[in-house]
Amino acid sequence: MLERLFDQYPLAAMLEALINASEPQSGWWVLDSTTQILFQTVDRKPPTDAHDWELKAGQYVGRLVTARDYPKVRALGDVMAQMLTILLQNEAQRIAEESERLAAQQEGQIHQRLSQQFATLYKRGEVTRLALEESVALLGAGGSIIYTKSSEEVFRLAGYSGTIPYGMTPDPELRRGLLYHVAQTQDTVWLNVIERGSGATATEQRARNILAIPLRLQSACVGVIALFNRLDGFSSRHVRLLQIMATHAAVAYHHAGRYRHLVAQGETDSDWQEVFEHNELDWKELRD
Repeated sequence: MLERLFDQYPLAAMLEALINASEPQSGWWVLDSTTQILFQTVDRKPPTDAHDWELKAGQYVGRLVTARDYPKVRALGDVMAQMLTILLQNEAQRIAEESERLAAQQEGQIHQRLSQQFATLYKRGEVTRLALEESVALLGAGGSIIYTKSSEEVFRLAGYSGTIPYGMTPDPELRRGLLYHVAQTQDTVWLNVIERGSGATATEQRARNILAIPLRLQSACVGVIALFNRLDGFSSRHVRLLQIMATHAAVAYHHAGRYRHLVAQGETDSDWQEVFEHNELDWKELRD
């Protein structure tokens, strides 16, 4: 970041002007975190016993060094270090805001694409397939699994994909473990290290990491989706992306259930789709 500042702004000229106006005979250097010299007033390396100021923007990014050490030089160093620190903090803030803008733009595009994809699905199996595929692709997880609530008020296996800790024979019904906890409490489980005291079963403890959230339709939990074994672990952004996908999947399960009910009654020629809409508050909660 410090090198970028020197590329974007005339920092060398600014520092030279301050030095020439105050202590033109003093030697100064600006080094980045790898000790690469970005600015110097004398053609030699800084002495090992030099006086210096750390430059930080949330973390250490470099230092300002002077060869001399007396009050007037220290005062000049304080001014230059403060100026560089302010510029670094402003740049860090600008980068963070730009990253947030790009992330929000990407999430909006994902939201629009998923709304179109899930809106055309009328069968629960199709909803499950798409939800599994999209969750793994969006978050880069090793595998995923979905349980959905049946008419008997129990959560039954809907499908799974990729590498999951349950092997090739996941339990057909949720009775315990982290996913059962999500189904019962509608809490999110986000663990990059699964420990014995986490409530995970011995089988779930085989996973490298887990992100599990409820498939929620307003206040009702219609299912649970869990992702496992992401190489670098899950982040807060992955939680937001999965919540977006889960919201669309929950609505699609609702529509699929309505469609199946009408098929059984022979009413599919009518305007069968009872559209479920999330109000602006629901989407605001996802964005927050």
